[in-house]
Order: sequence, then C-alpha cells, then structure tokens
Amino acid sequence: MGKYKFCLSIVIVCVSIFFLTNITYAATHAIEGKVFEDKNCNGQRNGGDGSIAGVTITRDPGAITTSNSC
Repeated sequence: MGKYKFCLSIVIVCVSIFFLTNITYAATHAIEGKVFEDKNCNGQRNGGDGSIAGVTITRDPGAITTSNSC
C-alpha cells in the first residue's frame, strides 16, 4: 500500500505544478483623455470647446453605447 501512496503523491504534485504554472493574468489597461464639448462638431478639441468636469469614463465589457449629437 505504501508504493501506491507514493505514486499518488507524485501524481498530485505533478498535476498541481501543471495547473499552477499555467495561470495567466489579464493585462491591465488604462483609459485616459479629456471630455469636452465639441461645439463645431469636428471631432477635435478647438479653442472654443470647453472641458466638461465631473465625468467618469469606465470600460465595461457589456453593451457599447455611442452618442453622436452632431
């Protein structure tokens, strides 16, 4: 019975090493930029386009919403 316990221990160690070494971690990304009122609707920030304060932008893997009021 001792021989089988030793073999079982070796198998458990090998399986554990296999699963622990194949763990992958998700990459972290960042979103950065400025939110502004595009008064002339040209898609670029110009001198007359003011900043919009207090806006939180998040990355959500769910539905994508696009707002284009121009």
